[in-house]
Amino acid sequence: NSNVHGARARASTSSSASASASGAAPSSGGHEETWIASEFDGEGSLGDDEEAGNGSLHVFENAEALAEAVCEVVEMCAFESIKARGAFTLVVPGGSVAKMLKGLTMPLAPGDAKMAKEQNIVTSKDIDWTKVHVFFANERVPARKNEKLARETFTNALGIPPANVHGLVSETEDAEVAAKEYEAHLLSLGPDILPPNEETGLPQFDLVLLGMGADAHIGSLYPGSKQTREGGCILGLSSSAKNSITMGVDLFNSSLSLALAVSGTDKASTVSRILQVDLLDGETAYDYPPLMLGAPWLSGPQWLLDADAVSELAF
Repeated sequence: NSNVHGARARASTSSSASASASGAAPSSGGHEETWIASEFDGEGSLGDDEEAGNGSLHVFENAEALAEAVCEVVEMCAFESIKARGAFTLVVPGGSVAKMLKGLTMPLAPGDAKMAKEQNIVTSKDIDWTKVHVFFANERVPARKNEKLARETFTNALGIPPANVHGLVSETEDAEVAAKEYEAHLLSLGPDILPPNEETGLPQFDLVLLGMGADAHIGSLYPGSKQTREGGCILGLSSSAKNSITMGVDLFNSSLSLALAVSGTDKASTVSRILQVDLLDGETAYDYPPLMLGAPWLSGPQWLLDADAVSELAF
């Protein structure tokens, strides 16, 4: 684990939080911690250490502090990956979690900027964003909804080269074709950008960042769905309402680090069932896709939650 901690509040935020990369617990970084409830010790829903890696739970006072922590996880992983191998690969979702990453583009508050300089704390300015590659956990076909959101929210402002934002390969409306194209694109990037995971043979991302829906879906892996049960690399989903592609559980679990950011009271019941493995009669892990995340080599899953999201969780 790194000894370098992420910096705290951007100029637009009033509360503070931090979380380190590589599976480390959130660290104060020179400021008072908002609220850390607990950490998993390899038991419960995350399984034994040899089964589920280094799962941990970090709870923050509010959605603003959670967003700050998410940005710091990205900053730390980016800094360490670029230092170690000259590149950083990041998988992002859409929606509220993608919007949290706007914080990466915002200047630190004056006091925090001074602290960062004095204590050698990593900030967004310390990262060579031209060496960052962004991928998408799921995507609408052919709308590119999540890619557009990422470009508008953070990639353009950070100076990540447009070619390093890896969206859909073509304008096909066929989800299965789009999935095959995206998988082939990942495999074509080579080991300098996406080395294969030694255990699974699938591309190994440095950090997978996910959100979770109130129904427990991650990416476009929905409870009990065929795609959730399949595992796999890139999967196509077709319906009368929309077509999309999604990364499969096997690909998520091939990453080096994985974090889930969850906010809001609408997720509280689902969070409680997952983290306490309090399943209803007849339910399995397939009905709660986050329960399927974890591997011996994987740092995570790190659960980053606000107080609302854990309001039904018994500590």
